[in-house]
Amino acid sequence: MSGEIRVIGMSHTPVVVADIGYIIPAGEIVAIPAESALSSKDLWRAINQQAIQRVTAVTPFQTMELELQRVANENAALKAENAELKARLEAIERRLSQ
Repeated sequence: MSGEIRVIGMSHTPVVVADIGYIIPAGEIVAIPAESALSSKDLWRAINQQAIQRVTAVTPFQTMELELQRVANENAALKAENAELKARLEAIERRLSQ
């Protein structure tokens, strides 16, 4: 098989596709040879988890949509991290006040 599959990083951190040796940076389009892509379980897992997204044709509008989705994913991850940190801080404050 010839050709390539293009993907873009949607996570706020680079996504490692270990079984084919690729790193997909946030917001960057990476071309992966089709043979490698089709044999990679890690690639398809990352796509299913929306850490990366497959890109077909990229128009300026699609680029904006992809960036909005990446920012929304990053925002959700930061909100979850913030909630966890607040809970840990409250637990520490409770222990100190005893």
